[in-house]
Amino acid sequence: MLDMGSGITLASGMYQAFHMDGLDQPIIATMGDSTFYHSGTAALINAVHNRARFVLVILDNQVTAMTGMQSTPAWDQRADGSPGTPIPLERLVAGCGVDSLEVCDPYDLKGMVQALKRAWERARGDGGGVAVVIARHPCVLHRGKRTKARMAPPLITEKCKACRHCIQAFECPALGWDEAAGRAFVVESLCVGCGVCVLVCPRGAIREREEVRS
Repeated sequence: MLDMGSGITLASGMYQAFHMDGLDQPIIATMGDSTFYHSGTAALINAVHNRARFVLVILDNQVTAMTGMQSTPAWDQRADGSPGTPIPLERLVAGCGVDSLEVCDPYDLKGMVQALKRAWERARGDGGGVAVVIARHPCVLHRGKRTKARMAPPLITEKCKACRHCIQAFECPALGWDEAAGRAFVVESLCVGCGVCVLVCPRGAIREREEVRS
């Protein structure tokens, strides 16, 4: 986490440095969809032109969430609500010279991991280059595109061994830590029911409830 918008250029430079030393080091760059639209294309063109090999993950939540839920060029309307011409990320990425592109849902954690592995194999293979994965899922805070919860707030079971992986590594704001009990707990008012934490817990201590929240 170095600087917004610099992920692609840093990855490109890192690849060249490793390559000169004869190292086959996996590199993954990340960038939000909005940032890619306004500053990522030039960097990607440069990386492709210079034959860099790395994986670029574009985090596509389909809205400019960080600064107030403004529209992006992918929308069919402009900021004032009037009609606009949508420019899909897929077309933009292809126009930058990228041949390897895959779209997946990051809430499908196992599928996402497999997509990243496939992307790296394509990036480092014969004739490889920059492999792009678009991780697409609507922002859960955007009222205009909010999706239904996949599940009810999960349960923290007695299998919790206080490893704090869910707190320190996963860092979901809907997971808190109960010092007295020595285990994690779910802040139900913040939980959006994505279910990713169930897959993240290394001990299987987080499980789904039987009922599904509407």
